[in-house]
Order: sequence, then structure tokens, then C-alpha cells
Amino acid sequence: MDIGLQIKKFREQQKISQEELALKVFVSRQTISNWETNKSCPDVKSCLLYTSDAADEARSVDLGGRRIIKK
Repeated sequence: MDIGLQIKKFREQQKISQEELALKVFVSRQTISNWETNKSCPDVKSCLLYTSDAADEARSVDLGGRRIIKK
């Protein structure tokens, strides 16, 4: 599964809008849309913020085939 689809899937599972996710990772809503449609890819900093936030909320997240678990 590609990164864009993973981002969208997680966002929808958390029941948050593109705008809400954008605020959490300090990017615009348009950037989230571009990631989800694979027009662009998140940089490392955004991925770390995204996975950190996800781990805080869900205790783990599958991002691009890798499971990240916060202890």
C-alpha cells in the first residue's frame, strides 16, 4: 500500500479532517491532499510528527508497512 493511501486510511480511521491533520503536523490542508493523492510525499520531519501523533492517539500505527509502537 502506498504512503498516500496509508495517510488517508489512518486519517479516516481517526475520524479527523484533512484540516485537522494538517494542524497537527504543521502543514496546509492542500499539502495533506497532495500527500493522499500521491502528488507529493511528506518529508521526514512531517512523517515523524505524523507517526508521533498517531502513536500518542492509537499507541501504534502501520505506516507504509512498518508498525510503529510507542511504549
